[in-house]
Parts: sequence; C-alpha cells; structure tokens
Amino acid sequence: MRTLLIIVIFILFSNLSQAEWTQRFSSENTTTWIQSGDVLYIGLVNGLSTYKFKTKEKNYFNSLTSDLPGNYVNSIIQLKNDTLLVSTNGGLAQIINGIIMNDKTICTDYPDTDARNLYIDSSGNVWTFSANKVHRWNGKSWYTFNIGDSVTYVFEIMRLHVQNNQIWVLFNDKTQTQTTYYWNQVSDEYIKL
Repeated sequence: MRTLLIIVIFILFSNLSQAEWTQRFSSENTTTWIQSGDVLYIGLVNGLSTYKFKTKEKNYFNSLTSDLPGNYVNSIIQLKNDTLLVSTNGGLAQIINGIIMNDKTICTDYPDTDARNLYIDSSGNVWTFSANKVHRWNGKSWYTFNIGDSVTYVFEIMRLHVQNNQIWVLFNDKTQTQTTYYWNQVSDEYIKL
C-alpha cells in the first residue's frame, strides 16, 4: 500500500511540473477582426493576432515585433487590392501579402498620431478620425477636417457614419452629459439628445 501511495504521489508531482502553456481567448481583449483569404486577422487591445485556417498556425504581433505603430488595434478594413489597412492608437499600418508595413504613403503621410475606426465611402475614400479631427484619404493624399474649428466647447469624436458620400460625425460633448451630432456641410446645425 505504501508503494502504491508513493507511486501516486510521484505521478501527481510529475504532472504538475510538466504544465504546458495554452493560448487562451478572451473576447474582452478583441477589438475587431476580418478574414482575408484563409487568414483571420484579430485586432486586440495589445496587438494583432493571425490564424491560418488551413495550417492552424497562430501568430501574434505588436509594436515591438512588427511595424504596427501602436498596440491598441482599433479597426481593420480591406482595400481594393486585397491590402488590409489597420488603425491603431499610434497611427496606420498596411498588411500586404501577410506582411505588416508602415512605410507606405497612406501610413507615412497620415497627419495624426491616433487613428480610430476606419470607413470607406461609396467613392472609395478612406475615412478615419482622432479625438477631434476627421481625416480623408482620397487615394493620393490626406485631407483633415478640424471639427474644433466650428465646435467651441470640449468634445471627443466617438464615430463616423458614412452614407454614400456624406459623413456624419457623432461626438461626445465633454461639458455636458449629452451626445451631439454634427454634419460636415452645415456648420451651425446641431442636434442634441
């Protein structure tokens, strides 16, 4: 009996010392995802993860191990040529053939350091925003709309709504507990909820 007890204790301790690391999934850390070909790109609060469906290979990238300009991935969109555009808290990056790059013109000419959600309008323009500026890429250059030029109080942009070629900006009035809508073609029309 004593020998059996020693064997059981030995097996128990040997299993505890051989613990393996496993990759865990927490949706609280996921900000966005997109599938391109057989690869799933998952934006996280601390980087970007890829999963290849055919090979079941998983990879993880952040600003230290790749050309991601920031670790908080806000959104990912697919451009016309199967290129992905990634917005982060540090700017923009492109994924071309599975390689993350930030040396393309759309990334290097970006006029801000923070790129939040990405949108594409019906003309193919790419839109993004920072705390109080909206940026449009027309395929050649960026144009910035400074919402602070027409809104005189403290605010922060929450999201854009794209309808055809009209852009609506939803922002939070930081001086109130109200949400304010602003339409870029009328500088004095505000709808407060």
